[in-house]
Amino acid sequence: MTEFDKDIEEVKELINLSIKQGFYGYFYNSETVKPFRKYARTYFSTNENINGYLKFISNDNYNNALTVLASGDHLFNLINKGLKNIDTFDINRLAIYFVFGLKFAMIRKFSYEEYQKINNIIINRYTTLDMLTDILKSLLPFMDERLKEFWGIIIEYNYNLQKMNSKPINLIKMLTQNMEGFRICQRGNIYLQNKEEYLKLKNLLDKVNITYTNTDINNLPNNKYDLILFSNIISYYKAMYDQFLTPEKINEFLNMLNQNGTIFFNYFFENEIHKKKDEAKMLKDAQFSFWDIQPLSNLYDDDVIVLKRR
Repeated sequence: MTEFDKDIEEVKELINLSIKQGFYGYFYNSETVKPFRKYARTYFSTNENINGYLKFISNDNYNNALTVLASGDHLFNLINKGLKNIDTFDINRLAIYFVFGLKFAMIRKFSYEEYQKINNIIINRYTTLDMLTDILKSLLPFMDERLKEFWGIIIEYNYNLQKMNSKPINLIKMLTQNMEGFRICQRGNIYLQNKEEYLKLKNLLDKVNITYTNTDINNLPNNKYDLILFSNIISYYKAMYDQFLTPEKINEFLNMLNQNGTIFFNYFFENEIHKKKDEAKMLKDAQFSFWDIQPLSNLYDDDVIVLKRR
């Protein structure tokens, strides 16, 4: 079995589990939704104020970046900030199909106004199976061939499996989490702030050099970067690897930076003050870092740890 075939079979299994258990049973089952795996529900949208923390950087100083892929929002915001060489990584293989398949296709196909409307429709639990299937099929011509093949198979499989169900479960809800309507998505993303920013992304999307590596944070590409976005992965480090993040590991990350480079090291939501104290204690032992906790005041009470290599 090829890796592509394996990806299809695993996603079919995610759909089967969701239908078998019912959406909410599947959603709360700790085994089936355990994060940070090769195959799990991926993110539909960010829940971070990426727009807020990227205001701390000047796009004149950064040529390349590394970012978690997740929902794709980190990538899209970096493109709007002017980055032309962006490496992405994610442990979850479903992320590559969702971002480079469905989300790229939505941006390629739809105007700003259409994107707002479709964003809300495809996450609505009351959207009919026929309507959702038609929308998703309309995106296939805007995908690269391998991604088009993948989603063609998955869309058809889901339709045939659920067409006789009186209450079919939304495919997007089965495969993603953090499903937010457009207005919530807009708050944290540069590319959704207005029509001009969206058109900027739309025009640049296929002109940027983007790579993807299916890996975790302990096995990142062996490159040097001006900018790294880790989202809030560090908060989950102990749960993911059954060990605490060490000063030595932090220095490995810092060694991935070019001189004067920046890592947005960890994102904290407003109820995570205890984690800030733990992170600050570790960072005091890092050898080359300048670090600071920056508050984000743009509609959020959250913070981000910023590391710089000096």
